[in-house]
Amino acid sequence: MTAVTALEIETQHKFIGTWKLTDAEGEGPLMQRLGDNPIGMLIYDGHGHMAVQMMNKDRAKLPLTSDGDFEFALRGYMGYFGSYELNLDEKIVSHHIVGSIQPGDVGLEFRRRYEFVDDQLILTTLGSIGGEELAARLVWERWRD
Repeated sequence: MTAVTALEIETQHKFIGTWKLTDAEGEGPLMQRLGDNPIGMLIYDGHGHMAVQMMNKDRAKLPLTSDGDFEFALRGYMGYFGSYELNLDEKIVSHHIVGSIQPGDVGLEFRRRYEFVDDQLILTTLGSIGGEELAARLVWERWRD
């Protein structure tokens, strides 16, 4: 068992809480799904669990009466939950996916470079999905309301 450093405790504490998506920019499948006006919530707890929900705020509001409607609705939504761990040396947070709206994500690890600027958490995607490079920068602020 390794000793936990003060820096590890401080960084862990910075993550814990509920975050609101305030800005998203980039290219690739994630940004295509989220559109130009995304909203989202990200939660980290003190026991290593996390959950995120994001959606295109402008997606069409329609009743889900057919498989096609359901498929259309999913295109503008992204969400998953699982555990997280921090790599302080590389400033990377890894999300270990336990459940996802996209079944193919279950069991994967999503790595994000992190930085804290004032009361913001900035996550930058690392890696690829299906051979397509991810390129997104997500800005989160503590949810206060």
